[in-house]
Amino acid sequence: MKIMKIYRNFFLTGMVCLPVLANAQSKDYLLNVKLNESSDAVKAYLMQENRVDSVDVVKGKCQFKGAVEAAARVNLIVVHKNASPLDRDALNFYLESGKTDINGSENIGEATISGSKINESLKKYEQQLAPVQKQVNDVIMALTARGETEKTEAFMESWKKLYEEAMLKQHNFRAAYIQQHPDETFSLIVLRDMINTRLMNGEFDPAVTPVFGHLSERIRTTEMGVALKKDLDREKGSLVGVTAPDFTQNDVNDKPVSLKDFRGKYVLLDFWASWCVPCRKENPHVVKAYANFSDKGFTVLSVSLDMPGEKDKWLAAIKDDGLAWTNVSDLKGWNNELVKLYSIRGVPQNFLIDPNGKIVAKGLRGEDLEKKLAEILSKQ
Repeated sequence: MKIMKIYRNFFLTGMVCLPVLANAQSKDYLLNVKLNESSDAVKAYLMQENRVDSVDVVKGKCQFKGAVEAAARVNLIVVHKNASPLDRDALNFYLESGKTDINGSENIGEATISGSKINESLKKYEQQLAPVQKQVNDVIMALTARGETEKTEAFMESWKKLYEEAMLKQHNFRAAYIQQHPDETFSLIVLRDMINTRLMNGEFDPAVTPVFGHLSERIRTTEMGVALKKDLDREKGSLVGVTAPDFTQNDVNDKPVSLKDFRGKYVLLDFWASWCVPCRKENPHVVKAYANFSDKGFTVLSVSLDMPGEKDKWLAAIKDDGLAWTNVSDLKGWNNELVKLYSIRGVPQNFLIDPNGKIVAKGLRGEDLEKKLAEILSKQ
């Protein structure tokens, strides 16, 4: 049932392995943190996407120095003397190059940020977005609050309508914000959120692409703007209905294999990795689909994002999971060139490609893969 796929896609977002992506050159930052001298804070942690830094807090003060590639959302967590592990004192904000000051009294969660235009914009943006975001959250909570037996087809049809309405409001709000603030760097962050939100819900929305044109030329041509435009172009190249980009990578015997070699068959281009737990849990579904449809013009081409020097782990996983089809990899992990070519944001991910090389479906998880194959192959 299609409506169930929307529900499932939303809650499967936590069941993927995500990369750390870099798009820009690193620039230095200086983060000064100041609380009252009487504060009992003893340690501070700066949690970024790909690292955690820590420093001691002395008389309410501490400082972080480092480099950041682009404005990145981070968490600053302060640990207080004799505090319970459940007492989390944290501040969420954007870390950017240059000097930023954070000033508070006893707790960091109530601190103010100065010296950062992006965080000033963030505060205003979140205040304006709050009513729209509440509607999205309320719709999601309405689903999670119901038991499995209460999720009838009628309820799911109604829920789907409410969900799509809420997401459309969120999309329109963000697009309008960018149009009203075309010369702000923060607008690039809002646009990135638009792309990521749509991806999390299963599909990239082509309606996001023209929003980039609302930005000023100055913002579009910044390092961050240029990187974002490249990402948008790549997203368009992996949409359902377009011809799948061709590529060549080596198989387990170091022999080159090209996607075009599979023309004439339906092929599932499947991205995974031996270290990815959700991928390994998904593999039995792919194995079952292969067993049921391989004699009907269907096959699988798996692309592994295994790491350098770990070919043995890749080969062992292929054997253990029974992946009896063509497997390729350049063993470069998230630096695999196909990650960018197909805009892979997390694994597992897959693309169903028809005999003419066009993408006809993507993100087929669990039973959806067999259902889609049965639907397509029954028409032949």
